[in-house]
Amino acid sequence: MDKKALKLLHTGNAAAFDNYLRELSREEKDELLSAIFVHGDSIAHFAAREHKLEILKVLAKHQCSFEISNDNGQLLQYLPLRRRPLHEAIDSQLCVEFLVSICKVDINAMKRGDWTALMIAVSFWNKAMKGIDDTVKFLIKAGARVDMINRDGWNALHLAVKEGKFLSFARYTELAKYLVDIHPQATMVISKSGRLSVQTAARCNADPSLTLYLLKNSSSPPEAILNHQDNSGQTLLQDAVAAKNIDLVRVLLEEYKADANVPDKLGRTAVHHAAMIGSLAILTVFHELHDSQKTVIQWDIPDSWDQWTPLMHAAREGNMDCAAYLIKCCHCDASKKDKQGRTAHEIGELDRKTWWTDCIF
Repeated sequence: MDKKALKLLHTGNAAAFDNYLRELSREEKDELLSAIFVHGDSIAHFAAREHKLEILKVLAKHQCSFEISNDNGQLLQYLPLRRRPLHEAIDSQLCVEFLVSICKVDINAMKRGDWTALMIAVSFWNKAMKGIDDTVKFLIKAGARVDMINRDGWNALHLAVKEGKFLSFARYTELAKYLVDIHPQATMVISKSGRLSVQTAARCNADPSLTLYLLKNSSSPPEAILNHQDNSGQTLLQDAVAAKNIDLVRVLLEEYKADANVPDKLGRTAVHHAAMIGSLAILTVFHELHDSQKTVIQWDIPDSWDQWTPLMHAAREGNMDCAAYLIKCCHCDASKKDKQGRTAHEIGELDRKTWWTDCIF
């Protein structure tokens, strides 16, 4: 390890660093520029991570390779990092522009065979991101591919829409919309779990506007998205129910005519899920739209696992208000039995006192 070179790098003294490299023999300089230090980083990784633009310029002048990856670096003591200087510099737009425009690094190289620079840039922990981040726009204009996927089958849009759990709405939704506008086909990329980015948006965002924007501006018609089911059989409507996004549920049913009776792989419909999570507000929306004949709800359909109806799920989860609503307002049949011959009342008595089920049934 060349401690003097690293000290000059860390202090950011580009002139002294340049002079030091000039004093080395060709063999010594080549060895330094290609050396892998203790944690698998090269000197180019250090400069990029610390956003030392002037040091990067000196390294480029001395023909340092910026395509080197820290293959020996370890994440969680077992997973090779394989990050390149571009990945390290991602939250410094000036460094990114220098590496891409001047040094002509591979803009779509993946760290750990997993994430591209664009994916890192749109992720929530990129502290430099503000609105449509200039770094993201620069990367795309320079040739970064929105259609590339990581090992989970996620593209940059998947990553952008999930950040509603962490960032302010205006901050991430602007970025996600930008990605959709330049590459509408990204909305139809299916992850390894079978999910579309619009489903992730519905799960992660309380405001329905981003989900609806993806639905309207996709390269495929809304019907294709509404009918899509992930590997567990869940639809966009079921995702909206799981997120307790009442406004989105209403729009999907009323304006887009989503089918609330589509079952997942366990035979559970949107009504089952609403009853399970105890969302009386969503059950009320279902009932209201059913009564006004804007949709058709099958209230007593059993699932394919235990032959449980929505009422049985509400009873088992202890959602007393939902169970009462399903019986009194939706006229669910409390006498129905599951595959073990139990009624909703009997299921509701499992592992709990019976006083509240006695009040309802």
